[in-house]
Amino acid sequence: MTSLQRGAVLLIFILFALAADTCAAQQNLDDLYGLENLQYVEAGYGPLLAPAGGWSGELMFGFNTLSRRTRPDDKYKYFYGVALGGGGFSAGDVDLGQYDERDTASGYGLLRFDFKLFATGGQSPVRPYIGATLGYGNGYLWAEHIDGEDDPPGTSSVFTAGVEGGFHVMVKNNRAITIGVGVDAGLFQFGGEALAAYPAMLTVGICRWRGPLN
Repeated sequence: MTSLQRGAVLLIFILFALAADTCAAQQNLDDLYGLENLQYVEAGYGPLLAPAGGWSGELMFGFNTLSRRTRPDDKYKYFYGVALGGGGFSAGDVDLGQYDERDTASGYGLLRFDFKLFATGGQSPVRPYIGATLGYGNGYLWAEHIDGEDDPPGTSSVFTAGVEGGFHVMVKNNRAITIGVGVDAGLFQFGGEALAAYPAMLTVGICRWRGPLN
């Protein structure tokens, strides 16, 4: 792991610690959706898959609500909602179309729509889930300068979609530790070009349930 990657990991976990305090402060706010919902904050880090090699990281604050179509005796519970946050990536020798291959990094803010399917698990403190995400945002693209060639425009539009799976480990007072793994597809549009990135992300977080899962 390079010094840049170590620094990125350290930064993510510092932000994660700060976010945990912020999440605790939000617990006195009124529910955003209803009586049975959850609030979470998650930090993720992982490698970029082909065609670009590098790393990616994110920090997201999420608010999900229990589907009203879910019956009390269902073995599975449907949750949906939104997450707000941001992240970035760094990669080497990325093909930028008319701007040739360059070392590239990006930072972005994101609005993401979440869907999660939880197994109720009876009295078990472990609640497995599978989920899907769809996001849109804006960001900034940094690219290595090449003498005699134009640099790509900095601003970019960001489109993401992904799948994930994991589990919540319930702890005291309706709190949970969250662990998940997933694969995303990200498209970064800048000028007349587009850059695709495919991070495989490991996420860890904390969550507060605002109502019972069972």
